[in-house]
Amino acid sequence: MLFGAPFVYPDFDTLEPTYSMHFGLGWVHVAKGFVNEAGFSTTRPFGSARVNHPEVPGISVNGIEGYQTGWGPNEFVQNNFEWRDVASFTKGAHNLKIGGRVTRERADHESSRVYNRPIFSFNNVFDFADDFATNEGNIGFDPVTGQHLSQLLSLIRTGSLAAFVQDDYKLKQNLTVNLGLRFENFFNPSDAQGDQGICTMTFPNGGATLQARIANGVMKCQKHLLDHSMFNYSPRLGFAWDPTKEGKMSVRGGFGIFYDRPSNQLYDGGFANVPRVALANANVNTSFKPLFALGTTTSPPYNYPFPPGLATGLNPQGGLINGFANVIVADPNLKTMYMENWFFGVQRSITPTMVAEINYIGSQGHYEYARYNLNRFDGDLLDGTLDLLTPGFFDIDFGQSNENSHYNGMTASIRKRAQHGLTFDAAYTFGKAIDQSSKHDDPE
Repeated sequence: MLFGAPFVYPDFDTLEPTYSMHFGLGWVHVAKGFVNEAGFSTTRPFGSARVNHPEVPGISVNGIEGYQTGWGPNEFVQNNFEWRDVASFTKGAHNLKIGGRVTRERADHESSRVYNRPIFSFNNVFDFADDFATNEGNIGFDPVTGQHLSQLLSLIRTGSLAAFVQDDYKLKQNLTVNLGLRFENFFNPSDAQGDQGICTMTFPNGGATLQARIANGVMKCQKHLLDHSMFNYSPRLGFAWDPTKEGKMSVRGGFGIFYDRPSNQLYDGGFANVPRVALANANVNTSFKPLFALGTTTSPPYNYPFPPGLATGLNPQGGLINGFANVIVADPNLKTMYMENWFFGVQRSITPTMVAEINYIGSQGHYEYARYNLNRFDGDLLDGTLDLLTPGFFDIDFGQSNENSHYNGMTASIRKRAQHGLTFDAAYTFGKAIDQSSKHDDPE
């Protein structure tokens, strides 16, 4: 598979090949009233984000088409493994299922080349012609030595362990009840590099207000992302009833809770956090200004010049001494997002060839994941100076689990079976969805 967008300037056109390898193995054992299904599968997606002329930075100019690919070059590889086993058997009026599943995921990449290439923004073509950039981002360097990056690894490890039991119980000839319980443990994400693999922000000094707590934030490196694993259990129940006892009508309903682990996208960018690496931002409001220039070589680290005045070293909180570092961190007490789903529906045979159906569907989402920039306050620039809350930091993108959503909907349909294999359907859907944000990154 190939990705990549064509540029107005063809010399910057790139192809981004992405591949995926799959392997699966299954085993089924059938005995009298008993079926056991076991399996193993693995997937390996990998690819490359290529950049033609990496000595040319990413360039965005208001009013004209942008130049060059901003993010890259980079390669990535993921290895995902799954083991599963489900046993089904019948005992009297009970149809039972018991099963389990184990997953392990590895996501690896080396990204020093990405952050050795800055990205510039210009207000207009005249500023671009004059090399006057209003913003220079993606400035990566070693905060101790002040040199360009030589290696920047991310070796994220995740996984899960789940088990369930389910009983389809035929209480009467026209009534079946479904009962289930699922246990799920989402492992605490970690980095294979050890105690220095994940750098996050803690708020040990407290404070009387939220802004004070943010201002007291301190960077800390550790092996695991969270303070806990995400262990949950979720009940499921449902029923199907035919009040006519003739197979002409079905009244169905159900309720279930479903958990979802945080996507790696919520925190994966944290591999570029201080103190492992400094990722600075310069603009017209910072003490050091953008310096637009090309790299001096097409080979890493490309040797782009740093903005004048960008000093090495970290302050006691882990931020830059005279600059602003961008960080992506997560709440160490992150809760597991879950959905409550419910359903009630009636299906009725009107004639031997016509069936009508109406359903109500509802859901509520809780502890949904979102990531906000905490390091800001109203009126910061009224004095003409960019102060922010936490010294030495620019964006503090903080992954949280505090969003909610609601959905209520109705579906109605009529199906008519005609001659010669023809079927006619008419359907109507009405629904209303409310959420606090529509995406996890910079919610809107």
